[in-house]
Amino acid sequence: MTDDKTKAVKQAKTKNKNKKNGPHRDRRNKTLKRTAILSVVVLIAIVIAVNLILHQTLGAKLQFDWTPNKVQTLSDVSKNLLKQNDKDIKVTVLSSRDTFPGPYSQGDLTFVPNLLDEYKDASNGHLEVSYVDPVENPAILDTLDPNKVHNIQRYQVVVSNDDYSKLKVLKSSDFLAIQSQQQQLYLTGYTAEEAISSAIQLVTSDVTPVAYFIEGHGESTTEDGFKMLGLLLEQNRYYVDKLDTRTATAIPDDAELLVLLEPKQDLSEEEVPLLVDFLMKGRNLLVVRSFSTTEFTNLNKVLAEFNLKLTNNRVQETNQDKVVQYYDNAFLAEIPSSPIFDQSAETAGALVADAAQIVTADNAKDWIETSSVLQSSAEGVLELGGDKDKRSQSGSVLSIGMYGKNRGRVDGSNVTEPAEVTVIGSSWIFSDSAMMNFPGNYLLANGSVSTMSNTADQTGDLMIKPSPVVSYYLPTRSQNVYQLLSWTFLLFIPVALLITALVIYRRRRKL
Repeated sequence: MTDDKTKAVKQAKTKNKNKKNGPHRDRRNKTLKRTAILSVVVLIAIVIAVNLILHQTLGAKLQFDWTPNKVQTLSDVSKNLLKQNDKDIKVTVLSSRDTFPGPYSQGDLTFVPNLLDEYKDASNGHLEVSYVDPVENPAILDTLDPNKVHNIQRYQVVVSNDDYSKLKVLKSSDFLAIQSQQQQLYLTGYTAEEAISSAIQLVTSDVTPVAYFIEGHGESTTEDGFKMLGLLLEQNRYYVDKLDTRTATAIPDDAELLVLLEPKQDLSEEEVPLLVDFLMKGRNLLVVRSFSTTEFTNLNKVLAEFNLKLTNNRVQETNQDKVVQYYDNAFLAEIPSSPIFDQSAETAGALVADAAQIVTADNAKDWIETSSVLQSSAEGVLELGGDKDKRSQSGSVLSIGMYGKNRGRVDGSNVTEPAEVTVIGSSWIFSDSAMMNFPGNYLLANGSVSTMSNTADQTGDLMIKPSPVVSYYLPTRSQNVYQLLSWTFLLFIPVALLITALVIYRRRRKL
């Protein structure tokens, strides 16, 4: 009986105590609630204030490029180009910033405005970027191109010097590396930085030599998968143009380099003295011709002045470590040390296919130098005339590319530079897709162009590789892993947070 009374007394005391503490607990909970709400509001206000201050003071300097291929970030090469430049540059985008690149681009180029911001920030105040829509302001077209020479259109980017006397018009296709396979086009990379920096190099150069692509013999053009060759020429301060040598009576005086890219027919007899006279003035020639059964008799008359000859023999590789599967007649050719390639630049080689043999002609002179710039391994074989049944014995190093220099006309006054010729027996060296995927192709192509540039010593190392296209395809083996991670983030983590919140809530109720 006594125990029951004692228990009742304790319960009564506890109840009275709870009644006394109840108002105090309620006040404390309300205080904590107000403090929590006020803390959140203050924190939000601080975050907004800091963001506004940083945006006003630092602006784009605190922006980060989260793109996997860093297409919005300038390379050190472009930064150095801008650092060394002391001339004013104008970049005019012919659209509003929000509508660039327009509805007809073959790839996503929405990153280009941010990339142009990078150029502006790195230019020390010498580069100005403006966005002008010619639909709303048609007078801009007359300002940029009063003589209607460049056929400037909406959504293009115009890079010019301060008074528009030198300019380069860039189309959206100039920012993309596109490969054609089986009559379908595939995006293989982004060349925006390469195109813009090349244009800046061109419009700020004191000397602008011209590189003419020869026409009239069924040649390929830069639009046939050789766009990067044109960009390399511009990076070496060449202005690129076209010339039909069949009808020309003379090579223009501003020409420094002629490019013969995959001709299907031989030169005419009348063109031989035209080209020889041009070269003997200390000018240069680049010949690119893959294997063909066509006899280039007249072209070889020109090349003989440099003790070089293009044959109609196909080079094959029997070293299986060099053979490239899935491509007919393709292999990795070796790049020896030569005037156009420094052997210290390590490379696994260059991809070639349908490679034609290049040999020395029977015209050795003391003033003529020749070098092999591209060759097979010691296990190369020849298909004579391209006939697989007429193979030479294996065990020979066979040249696929050669370089020649003729000093015979240098007199120190009228002719101050030797004439140079490079002959490459596989067009794959200069193809966009090969240069994108094989560093040796890019290095050899750049060396071929820069060596024959009379301004090569002034250009520096302006080698900007295209940014690759990022693939978000998940291999089959990895899909289960990604599904597990997805379920973890979508289900397990929220449930764990909910359980934790409930436990904390129940404990706080008892305070």
